[in-house]
Amino acid sequence: MAVSLSIATERGSLPIGYELYLLREWADDEARWSKAGVPAEVEFKTKPALAMEQIEAALAAGYPRGVVLADAAYGDETAWRERWPVMA
Repeated sequence: MAVSLSIATERGSLPIGYELYLLREWADDEARWSKAGVPAEVEFKTKPALAMEQIEAALAAGYPRGVVLADAAYGDETAWRERWPVMA
């Protein structure tokens, strides 16, 4: 699975962020983590945490704020939804 961030206009969309998402069960199983070749310094992060990092990086890079669409997995994360207030 992956968490990705794309910018979109009426002409098309372009992915600007893409991060592999590993399940919590993988992070808790060192043998599986190692066998898959995941570097030891990689830490488990939730999908909303990965998405926040990608959005913050895009804003820091100068991309304009816009509408964020996310699947239902992010609906349970009130703090994630409220992180960036709507801009008038």
